[in-house]
Amino acid sequence: MDTLKVYNEYYFGRIYRKIRRSIGLQQSVIYGNELTLEFIQSIFNSRYEGEVIDFSVEEKSLNGGLNSSIQRIQLKWKKQKRECGNFKVFPETVIMKSVIESFDRIKFSIEHSQSREADFYQYHLSSLLSNNNNNNKMKYPFIPIVYYSNKTYCGSFSMILQDISSPKPSSTSSSSLSTSSYILGSLAMGNQCWGIPDGVDISGYDISWIVENCFIETSKLHIDFWRDKEILSQQQQQQQQQQENSNNDLSWLKNLDYYNGIGKEKYINYFEIKLNNTWEKSTLPLIEKLSKENKLEHVDLYKLVVNEYFQSFIKWESFQKRVDINQPNTPFTMVHGDFHAGNIMIPITTTTIVGKEGDEIKKNQIKKDGQIYFLDYSEVGIGCPFSDISQFIISNCSIEFRRENEKRLFSIYYEKLIKSKKVDSNIFNFNYCFNLYKRGGIEKWIWFNILLSEMVPEFAFIFYFNQLSTFINDHYNLNLFK
Repeated sequence: MDTLKVYNEYYFGRIYRKIRRSIGLQQSVIYGNELTLEFIQSIFNSRYEGEVIDFSVEEKSLNGGLNSSIQRIQLKWKKQKRECGNFKVFPETVIMKSVIESFDRIKFSIEHSQSREADFYQYHLSSLLSNNNNNNKMKYPFIPIVYYSNKTYCGSFSMILQDISSPKPSSTSSSSLSTSSYILGSLAMGNQCWGIPDGVDISGYDISWIVENCFIETSKLHIDFWRDKEILSQQQQQQQQQQENSNNDLSWLKNLDYYNGIGKEKYINYFEIKLNNTWEKSTLPLIEKLSKENKLEHVDLYKLVVNEYFQSFIKWESFQKRVDINQPNTPFTMVHGDFHAGNIMIPITTTTIVGKEGDEIKKNQIKKDGQIYFLDYSEVGIGCPFSDISQFIISNCSIEFRRENEKRLFSIYYEKLIKSKKVDSNIFNFNYCFNLYKRGGIEKWIWFNILLSEMVPEFAFIFYFNQLSTFINDHYNLNLFK
């Protein structure tokens, strides 16, 4: 069925869109090479009164990851009349994100429900436009401005979003210039195993502040949807007409079916069969090779835990017990799902100081009164919130930093949950939640490392393996997976 969807979208979808465009009709999903001035104007009409008179799509794509193309769109607005000495500020650039138009990428999008991000932004937009007070849950400042978001059931999607990466002047003097901009969180935290690009100075960034404030921001999402059974009552809507007519539909959320006890065959085929096969055929041989070269830490313990993972923990029956929403101590909420610093933008200020000889010295620091933004919602769904927290820590914090700070940082996040009054500390006491943090990080990163063993170069796999193996060594006990 998925293959038929790919053929339909890749071959017939483009022809269909071309025909609609030729007779003046807009298509449901639009790509960068299909943009028109009329379309650009239409997506700004509800937000701005200004007129876009021209636009251009930058040829060089930004980093969109494995499956997406990200392009910057330059906008030219009609000159405004002065109103009381002020001008309205219109965006000079926006970002367009869409699936890469290739057979394999569309197939990947279908298999992994990558268009879920478009659903998330559509739901966010409907919340902003709604006068219903019950819809206030999705009005978060960490979500970029959404101008357009759409998808097809055949895997295509496209979105036009706020461009938060362009530098903006903030102050000037005779000897210095300060600009406000954003840096990718993973780069500000050291860029994992990938190295710092030439000319980039991260010495002025406070890693502890970054982690703490990312946890505080994501706690808002976790609190609002904490054990919200109304989400799980969403009916799966398969017909396109139903999906288009329901702005409050949440059936696209990842894991919604599993939390409702649906999808056993799909779950077993992936987690118990396909993932296990990848472990045995690709991951384990790579671990054995690198272990002989003394590049990996705590290998025996790691393999023992993975064996327990496949033998019992990941089995459908065990999983269903852990996500039984009728048990009062089952934590579930809406989660980002791919919560790491590579999906986060951190506000910074760059001050350029001009010396007596005309030389320039640049100093970067976090703009602590600025807004953090979360990006890439393709994995958004229902899950244990503590797994998102440990994913972030394992992904981006050095082993030394984690050991010194993780309990303190988790405590800051935990206190936000308790102070909200929505999380009962008698049921969800600190030690119970911190154990779920430990278990969730191990569970999630076993899965990640199996996937990465076929996707990343050896030096990167070594880094991620040791990040997890030391976490296991520090936190695993025989009762953790029970």
